Amino acid sequence: MKGKNQKGKKSTIFKIFLIPLIAIMLIQSMITIGTLIVRRTGETLEAYSGRMMNRLVENRGVILQNDMNQRWASVREQEASIDETLKRFLNSNGAGLEEVLASPKLREGLLGQLFPGCLDFLQSSSTTGIFLVLTEEGMEEGGDYDGFFIRDSDPNTNPANYTDLLLERGSKLLSREWGIPLDTNWTTHFHLDGHGQNESDGFIYEPWQAGRAYPDADTEDLGYWALPFSLEKGMADSYEMITYSFPLRWGEQVYGVLGIEISGRYLNDYFPIEELNGSQQSGYMLAVKDEGERYIHLVGKGILYNQVCSVGSTFALKETGYNNLSLVQDAHLDRQGIYAAACPLKLYSNNMPYHHTEWVLLGLNTENELFGMSRQLYVWMVIAVLIGLVFGVFGIYFLVRHLTRPVCGFSARKMAGTDTGLEYEEFIYCGEAQCGAGICEGAEAEYDKERRLSGIGKRGGDLVRRASCDDELSRCLR
Repeated sequence: MKGKNQKGKKSTIFKIFLIPLIAIMLIQSMITIGTLIVRRTGETLEAYSGRMMNRLVENRGVILQNDMNQRWASVREQEASIDETLKRFLNSNGAGLEEVLASPKLREGLLGQLFPGCLDFLQSSSTTGIFLVLTEEGMEEGGDYDGFFIRDSDPNTNPANYTDLLLERGSKLLSREWGIPLDTNWTTHFHLDGHGQNESDGFIYEPWQAGRAYPDADTEDLGYWALPFSLEKGMADSYEMITYSFPLRWGEQVYGVLGIEISGRYLNDYFPIEELNGSQQSGYMLAVKDEGERYIHLVGKGILYNQVCSVGSTFALKETGYNNLSLVQDAHLDRQGIYAAACPLKLYSNNMPYHHTEWVLLGLNTENELFGMSRQLYVWMVIAVLIGLVFGVFGIYFLVRHLTRPVCGFSARKMAGTDTGLEYEEFIYCGEAQCGAGICEGAEAEYDKERRLSGIGKRGGDLVRRASCDDELSRCLR
């Protein structure tokens, strides 16, 4: 019975120290994990990843928009010099505009006068081509139209002998005079199928019609960005381009269309997919909003661009819980959703007479590549808290066990109720082991002094000795 009491007493003292400390560790860990949950740390990290991607796409969109509006669309500034050239040509030939357009010889002469200025602009700009087409009164019927189309295979260099240029459309006289070789698909005229008959002819018909419908509009408001197409209709041609064109007007009459070309390959230089993620499982896409909430993919680059194109000619974006992030419907890569960050491009002014004016640059990324790092960071934060909790519990357990061992041993001996010298010697040994021999030596000296002064018996001496050693042990433990 006495042994059970001793064991219970020892266990109670150990628990008095251990349980509160472990409870404090548990509460601290619960507060930390609870804070992560309540403050929605995981969603915050994911939203931050989305904002970083959206910022990258916005930067690319600003660069592309500035080049489209300020560098490439600056071809409209050539209108004044072209009008001046036309005026001189009409005066020198003593003819009106209708007479010039009706005469093949005069049309050829006018194109020869306009060719040098367009060539100079092509060489000084970063466009991949320039074209000019002389129009007639009717656009409903198809036919062949005079003009020229020069293509620059390397817009970043300007050889003096025009070795990087090819003539796609135009007279052979222009090729010989300027030393520009003919392309393999070269023809002398532009063949148009009639207004509304072929989307590939829209780069001519759309600004032509807008110029006739709005003769008093500013040239800037009549510029038209054509969707990607190939100049060679009905032929297998991998060369696709977008164009910017506007009507040339003399008074209220439209007599031609001038524009530039930007090849799809050149546009791909604006889409560094490696900046979206290191594995390059991403993509950039230039798209335009179609009827409703669907989009038409134009040009792009990357694995995810090809994956979205495989869905169909159009695709839809679904809103998500993240700002500026959408989910591409019906598009997946390895069962992962494809997220898109959109940056609208302001290419047209308000109330333009054209369709497909809402262009947008999309950055594409998979779910794992976009949120994988933030989710992994959140998991490691929780694991770190749990590891700290386990380490703290075990540390507290062994520390409390070590610190309470002498107290528990001393209590056990007092509960035994023995007053023999052996109890005193064991107690002295306990004190020496925990606090050093000097303490109990001091207790013995105090005991001898008290015994001589009081002359009490052995039992009283034992009590004094135990009290003195008890005091010294208490001071040691404190």
